[in-house]
Amino acid sequence: LRTFKHDNPSECQICLADYDEFSTPAWARFGVFFGNNINLVSLDLTWCWFSAEDLRVLMDGLKRSNSLRKLCLAQNGSIGGAEGMATVASYVDGNNQLERLVLTDTGLKEEGLSELVPALNRSSVQHLYLGNIVHFIRDGNSSLGQLNPPQLSLLLLDKSNLAREGCLEVAKVLKNRKQTLKKLYLESCEIDDEGIMMLMEAIDGNDVLHTLILDDNTDITSVGWDRIVDEVFDATSIESLFLSNHTLVDVGWRDYYPLSVLDSNRGDGTITEKGRHKVFGRHFWGELEYAHYNLGLIIDLDVRLMPMVLEWIGRECGYYKLFYTLRNWNLP
Repeated sequence: LRTFKHDNPSECQICLADYDEFSTPAWARFGVFFGNNINLVSLDLTWCWFSAEDLRVLMDGLKRSNSLRKLCLAQNGSIGGAEGMATVASYVDGNNQLERLVLTDTGLKEEGLSELVPALNRSSVQHLYLGNIVHFIRDGNSSLGQLNPPQLSLLLLDKSNLAREGCLEVAKVLKNRKQTLKKLYLESCEIDDEGIMMLMEAIDGNDVLHTLILDDNTDITSVGWDRIVDEVFDATSIESLFLSNHTLVDVGWRDYYPLSVLDSNRGDGTITEKGRHKVFGRHFWGELEYAHYNLGLIIDLDVRLMPMVLEWIGRECGYYKLFYTLRNWNLP
């Protein structure tokens, strides 16, 4: 312990990755040391192969810390059950300084999730890594859908066998955290088209989520990808396009050409401005003085919206375009 040094005395980061030969009393000493280090902000304990008792004494000491913001317990495959996660939960519960918690490849099961989720919901965790969940359903029940930490902005579930039942649980999380969750990682999660339908229904009206990584879900066909396209760029009508999702920019896999419409959500601008640009790009921009389409699509709009739409055409496309658009309007 005397050998630990750090360059920045105000922010200490310690990595003990792949230390698997310490005794339980040694982990207890580490816990006290970490807990009393007022500058410790990041602790990496990957591949330490804790026993349940090792983890308990470590966490008991770590509870003293008022500075730790990032904790990684990844690749400790024996702590994902009820006993191990109850110990982690005892540290997380009510913790108002922890921002990042990494529990990937810990053998996490529903028994562990049921211990962990209520504690997470009373914590300040913003970035949560739960990849490779072994079993997230037990006796038809899952705690995953109850996940609702008030500041959660990133959730990683890569390589978890979610399938359709899991997508239903993830959809609940999306709805719970529609005001905070910005990034969701679901790579290699056995998701199919039906799962995509559930996820898209959950983000309807969501103007926060911008990253939904779906790489290596080989059961998603063009039907599922097209559902994402429709969510982002529903050109059925002016209203549907304006009310499309204007936030989602990244789904990982881009070999399916129609997904290029995600680029229309990139760049600066408010949600309203992005919606307006989509409407004009799809329906009104064209060669010089000629509109791409006539204004027949506007006929069914609420008449109260008409002045605003015409003003948008003039402002966004130029008033010459407004003139020619109105002149060429083929009224029924």
